Amino acid sequence: METVYLLHFERRYKHAGHYLGSTSDLVARLAQHRAGQGARLLAVIQAAGIDWHLVRTWPGGRQRERQLKARGGRARLCPLCHPPQRRWSGQLWPEGLAGTSFLSGGSQ
Repeated sequence: METVYLLHFERRYKHAGHYLGSTSDLVARLAQHRAGQGARLLAVIQAAGIDWHLVRTWPGGRQRERQLKARGGRARLCPLCHPPQRRWSGQLWPEGLAGTSFLSGGSQ
């Protein structure tokens, strides 16, 4: 099965903070990256002593990879850089604060 994956760098290397790639064998590909083989950017990152983490995967191959790269902004895809937003619970006030006036600073 083809997989698209996103790697997050512990610290930026010049302009790069992430790497987006695709593979049919994710475990083997990550081992290649750890060994400094494959993508040139990952070899440079390793030589600079920068660690990285696998942070996200999607089903799909090269076409999906190109689609995600064309959107730009890898950081927007990264859950470490942009944690998922919590959905609104529908409650207007946190429990215990209903009826409190925040404009006047006192209770109603």
